Amino acid sequence: MPNVQIDGTLNVDGTVFIPTGTTTSKVIPRVTSTDNAIVRFDGITGNVQNSNITIDDSGNIGSGTQSFNGFGGSGFKNYIINGSFEVNQKSSTLSSNNTNSFGVFMDMWKYANIGNTSNLDLSQDTITYNGTTYKALKAIAPTAITANVIYSVYTNIEDKIAYKLQNKVFTVSFLAEVNNAGNYSFNIRKLNDDSSVTTSFVKLIPLVVGVNKVEITVPANSANITSSNTINGRGLNICFGLWDSSVSNTAEGWVTGNFASHLNTFKWWNINGGYLKVAQFQLEEGSVATPFENRPYGLELSLCQRYLPVATGFYAGYAATNAEVYLSVGTDVKPRVPPTGILYQLGGNVYYTNNASAITNITFFAGDIDSNTLKINPTGAPLTSGQGVMVGLPKILFTGCEL
Repeated sequence: MPNVQIDGTLNVDGTVFIPTGTTTSKVIPRVTSTDNAIVRFDGITGNVQNSNITIDDSGNIGSGTQSFNGFGGSGFKNYIINGSFEVNQKSSTLSSNNTNSFGVFMDMWKYANIGNTSNLDLSQDTITYNGTTYKALKAIAPTAITANVIYSVYTNIEDKIAYKLQNKVFTVSFLAEVNNAGNYSFNIRKLNDDSSVTTSFVKLIPLVVGVNKVEITVPANSANITSSNTINGRGLNICFGLWDSSVSNTAEGWVTGNFASHLNTFKWWNINGGYLKVAQFQLEEGSVATPFENRPYGLELSLCQRYLPVATGFYAGYAATNAEVYLSVGTDVKPRVPPTGILYQLGGNVYYTNNASAITNITFFAGDIDSNTLKINPTGAPLTSGQGVMVGLPKILFTGCEL
């Protein structure tokens, strides 16, 4: 083969035979791809490099560090379950107007309205962005709420999944629609197994009236943002639009301590009709927000359904006899199939006429998709038949049901 010099690019469809001893420069080997990946080459050595290429919603090519390992090593990139807000097995609307009202409204998404009696209404709604309409979660204060604590909407990532984020940069992105401009609070808190919080991430998000595309890059944190309990640890609490006057902070970013909101958070719920909507909520590894991952509805539903409903707290009941109390307990998410039993760790008390009696036994009496009747046995026989009581329940896990 004679000496050949090419000033430009030579594309060969087939095989090129290069004899032994031939000197070559910048020969780039053939690269094959089964997923139409974008590949970048080193202009000096000709070596194939990791391209770190991303494409935004408009098709523009950019660069950044991105991983597609996915939550729990699953191959799916979004760590948030039901970030599309498509799965809503409980109800289409909810009006929360109790002094200490909290629970799960939409699958995997919780709310809290604490310390006041004004309504916080929630519903499945929509957001339209760039001509496309998406399902959304809406929280609205029909009448201005004056509160020390209002959680609005939040979700959790259990430790079994969250520990993958240790020492990694990750990005949170979502659509947010508001009818009042201001700096809205976003935060992440590590929920320890003893219910304490020692590590928090706080950020103020400036929003304008209408639909906003929010992207938050969370720097890697060498602190313990997850516990060693990767089997059933409580994980990370992720909230948007929260306010808690007792645990607010003026610093942004990762901070040591329990900080649920920024001190200068815009209090959207203090305005009659103030609302916020969120849609397309995604948390992924890497420093770049990529397009939202649309998982099949059946898969998203199955991810939601692996969580059994839990009840705990105070409930009103009545004494059927001097040693038996009956009470009705609902579940955060209405199941499609009623529970058939319970699991619990003994604890709690029955409270009556300025007295308390420890619970000795809890029995699942009957259940349906709306409520479940439990039979409680207090220590001794201190009650009067027909007497009204309050029961402080330990954590009850309902079994045999399908969410």
